[in-house]
Amino acid sequence: MKIPVRLIATLPPLLILGGLAVQFDAHRATIEQAELLAQNFHVSSEAIRNALIVGGLLLLACLAFSLRDLRREALGVEAPYRNPWLAFRWLFVAATLGLGLYVGFLQPFRKPTFDVALALLFGVWALGLLIVRWVPTIAGLRGFRVLDVMLFNLCLTAILVEAALRIAAYVSPSPLLVQDDVRATELMRAKAQQQQPGQLRFGFPFNTQGYYDTDFTNPSPTGKRIGSIGDSFSIGVVPHYFHFTTVVERQLSAFGVEVENFGYPAIGPFEYLHLLRTDVLPRKPDLVAVNVFVGNDLSEAKRLEIEHPILRLWLDRDNLLVYKVPQRLTLLQRARGAGAPEITGGKIALGSVAGEDSAERLNTPEALTSAYPWLADSTREEPSFPLPGVYLHIEAERAQEICDPELIDPGALFASLRIMRRLTGSTPFVVHLLPDDFQLDDQLWHDILEHTGRTDLVRELPQQLIVPWLESEEIPYLDLLPIFRQQCADHQGDSHCYHRWDSHFNARGNRLAGEAMARFLAPHLGF
Repeated sequence: MKIPVRLIATLPPLLILGGLAVQFDAHRATIEQAELLAQNFHVSSEAIRNALIVGGLLLLACLAFSLRDLRREALGVEAPYRNPWLAFRWLFVAATLGLGLYVGFLQPFRKPTFDVALALLFGVWALGLLIVRWVPTIAGLRGFRVLDVMLFNLCLTAILVEAALRIAAYVSPSPLLVQDDVRATELMRAKAQQQQPGQLRFGFPFNTQGYYDTDFTNPSPTGKRIGSIGDSFSIGVVPHYFHFTTVVERQLSAFGVEVENFGYPAIGPFEYLHLLRTDVLPRKPDLVAVNVFVGNDLSEAKRLEIEHPILRLWLDRDNLLVYKVPQRLTLLQRARGAGAPEITGGKIALGSVAGEDSAERLNTPEALTSAYPWLADSTREEPSFPLPGVYLHIEAERAQEICDPELIDPGALFASLRIMRRLTGSTPFVVHLLPDDFQLDDQLWHDILEHTGRTDLVRELPQQLIVPWLESEEIPYLDLLPIFRQQCADHQGDSHCYHRWDSHFNARGNRLAGEAMARFLAPHLGF
């Protein structure tokens, strides 16, 4: 039985008009962002405009045929097409395959690039519809039907798997399933499950507030309180006694200074702002210090921009779990082959320091150095990652994100810091800049350049951008990079301030950082 509706006539004209509206936005983007689009698509802006013009003409042709077929349908003319839903399936397939191409070749997410890619997708879709219309016999070919069904099922499976992974990540948070665009409240909920008050880490318990510090109390009438905000550097890979916030306390103990360490692992400037509002400012600190790790705080801030959150959730490569989970499992498999710990309890036992989860309470520096000899002798440190290639892969990804002059964009970090400074009001607000390991270890930097094949990466680019901005905003800052370069590298350029195969400070790095911070903070506290 013939269906009295032509294929093109089954398309909602509003959908075609929507494609034309996208074309209009894309043409505007080619005018306003011509250089950016040419870099992303690796073709001239003129070629992009020509492709958009062709796509627009194809959509106009589809619209014309759609209106004509609707008129014929009203006259009772039957259509020879057997599957009026083919166009809708093709739109779904084109959108899914387009998403795959976008996250594969047009990263990171940028709205102008997305607008042009979407417009080109509509053009390809329109071309396919017109081919079927002009050559109607192609839709009846067995090979065409098989390909149609296979592509549709493949795309549907990919979408369902992604949805299932996201549901699993929400129900049971896991490092394996984390997305970059996790918002502050969700991340705090997930991390709170791993940092229960009283839980021991290197023999020291998390406090009643869930932070790796002593319980927060009111300082003496003559004392001062510092609110220190940070990511995993504020957790550290050393016992609490050796952490830089504790070093600052000891250095300024004569003035009754207490440093309250508000740190969560795997967070960035967006969450720093959240912590400042909800946890730090209610404590009425005498000074707020934000520890900015240049290794990922620029990229974390960029990913957590509020602009276009829904699009970023689906179009940033690191937010697609069907992409990230296989990559993480591959790294885990490689590491496991080198003798890495298994995945237990739903957590990845990778990137941790030996003895970190010890259940024995250790209350003195002597007991700590006895239990962890590497605290006094860095040559005895066990690597955090059991396979050097895993650490190199992580550091290479970071270097390409923050050392590429064409890619780096500190705007979101600057916006977060500006808001934090405004919220602190008359309370002194300072920034500590913590360098990445590859900015000190010459051999690691050489390996990164060799691994990536890049020659255009600028090693000190984060500081070159952040320091002038802090000065222009009159925000006091401490840049640890020159201090560490002076004291942490031997004649071979081998860093001795970071734990082995780990981008976090070891005991020596924490001591040097804490001493430098104490000297820097004292005058801002009035000492």
